[in-house]
Amino acid sequence: MRSAVRRAVPLVNASCKPGQWQAYDIVYHRPVFDQSGKVTRKAVITVFHNGILIQDHVALEAAPAGSARTPSRTTPRTETRGR
Repeated sequence: MRSAVRRAVPLVNASCKPGQWQAYDIVYHRPVFDQSGKVTRKAVITVFHNGILIQDHVALEAAPAGSARTPSRTTPRTETRGR
């Protein structure tokens, strides 16, 4: 989620007060690749934070060249911050 926020400014600040529960709903559409492995459609996400739309159809960039990520390993991961 954090990397998506770095790519696009949230539409609104939907954060609750400190100490209150924060909820995220993320709609993820995987990238589409042709037979040679080239991306034909980027992965996109839509994010709701505490029930409020904060990211709408944000395209995610491909992994940097030389990374270990392959088309079969494109599932987004969340941060747990040590929990």
